[in-house]
Amino acid sequence: MLTPLLLLSFGLNDATAATTVRLVLDRPLDTIPAGSSAVALPDGPLPSGEEFILTVDLPTGVAATAALSVWPAQGQPCAAAPPAEGPQRHTIGMAPDGDVLSGRVPALQVGQTYCLSLAPRLILGEEAMTRLAEQAAAELTLRLPDARSCDLDSGWTHFAKALSGALGAVGLGAADASTLEAAAREAQSRYRRGPGPEACAAVVTSQGEAQALQSILDAEGARLSAADRASMTQDVLSALQTAQTQSSALSDALTDALDAASVRQRIVVATGPVTLGAQTATAATRDAVNFAVPAAGVSFALWPDQSPAMVGWGGVSFYSTAVDRDVPLNELAGAPGDVLRQRLSLTLGVARATPALPGYTTTPALGGLSPLVAGGLRLTHYAQLTAGAVFVRVEDPNPASAASDLHAAPLVGLSVDLALVSLFQTLQTP
Repeated sequence: MLTPLLLLSFGLNDATAATTVRLVLDRPLDTIPAGSSAVALPDGPLPSGEEFILTVDLPTGVAATAALSVWPAQGQPCAAAPPAEGPQRHTIGMAPDGDVLSGRVPALQVGQTYCLSLAPRLILGEEAMTRLAEQAAAELTLRLPDARSCDLDSGWTHFAKALSGALGAVGLGAADASTLEAAAREAQSRYRRGPGPEACAAVVTSQGEAQALQSILDAEGARLSAADRASMTQDVLSALQTAQTQSSALSDALTDALDAASVRQRIVVATGPVTLGAQTATAATRDAVNFAVPAAGVSFALWPDQSPAMVGWGGVSFYSTAVDRDVPLNELAGAPGDVLRQRLSLTLGVARATPALPGYTTTPALGGLSPLVAGGLRLTHYAQLTAGAVFVRVEDPNPASAASDLHAAPLVGLSVDLALVSLFQTLQTP
């Protein structure tokens, strides 16, 4: 129970001192179409053994959020989409923080290689929205001059289709369907409250009048006098000019309806994903002596045909790799052999007292010391199961004999890596 509480306290105390790594994209975030991949590189090494802040620059005037996926490469190439499951599979939300997107990445395992994939969701800036509105208005102007569609009582789908087509035309990617519907409904509402319907009706009326006059002119022109033909031709041109003027007014009304903050804020455009090739975490952890760690334990010496004798001891546990005490044991990544090396240790130590053997006199095997050798298997970050032997001398029970024999008494018990001391020191560091 103590260890989780200490780790929690560390996370709280260290929050303000987290390392920041900036992700540098090969192109601005708002120019990456959905479904295509961009490439990014960090401006420094990804740290291990500690949480860190990952940031991505935001283009001027663009608001965004993003989902960041992090997973160990496990010897495989980094794919754009993260695996469905696996150790240390993290999905992190990134939120705007000034002019960057920012997200807190959990501690990465020492010496491992990681893949990162960024899926941004953009809220368009004013400049991008202006381009989008002009393109969508141009499409709608061709659709709307129809007496049945001018009012658009149930025609928000017209706006949705125009917005969707315009997004592709200006290279901004695909918008989320629900947000696109919300933006289309808002644009429709703004259009209906503005001069758009009247301008549309005027376009329909003027076009209808020009078509009617042109039909009469085509059918009766040969029988009309030159003056009447000229007058009717002028009326056709006047009606067409009125239709063109009103069409411009309709286009302006549609652009105003679309190019509004209330519409822009409803459009969320998915871009990317942005993939970050395999990057290696640094080979250092907070515990600078992670290859060799002081240890202490309590074990039982197993004498043949005797009750076990309790033995307290101290020593040093040696690991064949840098030990990571930040990633949960069941989340360790890498080849099976690498994971096993994280958990196995060799301990050399001495017993605090020579284990008693009923009916015999035991003395230290080496001067005043009883050395022991044990192998350990980590059960938690700091506790491990140990098994080995302690070496003692057993004196001959014959009082007339001064002889003694060297014995290796089997040991089994529990030990603790005293890296806890370094954790306490880290907690006390301002």
